[in-house]
Amino acid sequence: MPHAKTTLTVDSSIFYYYGTFYSKQIDGAYIVVDPPVGAIVNALPKGYTIKVFDKIQYYFLDGVFYREVAVENGEMNYEVVSKE
Repeated sequence: MPHAKTTLTVDSSIFYYYGTFYSKQIDGAYIVVDPPVGAIVNALPKGYTIKVFDKIQYYFLDGVFYREVAVENGEMNYEVVSKE
């Protein structure tokens, strides 16, 4: 997994870095995993497209739909809502 200040811990075993979700294995290696629905990330990499369904705007990237959500400090983040 890349080392960077923007790496987020989604839960105790899943990490997010620039559009990719990783899981740490028992042997210490990381593997790429499907994004968990409900995960909230602070940024999306370039390359997403915007799709609108029922007047709601979604961000679509690598087969995953995200939507903007406000977090406690009022900043906008992105929540995984479904995988294609």
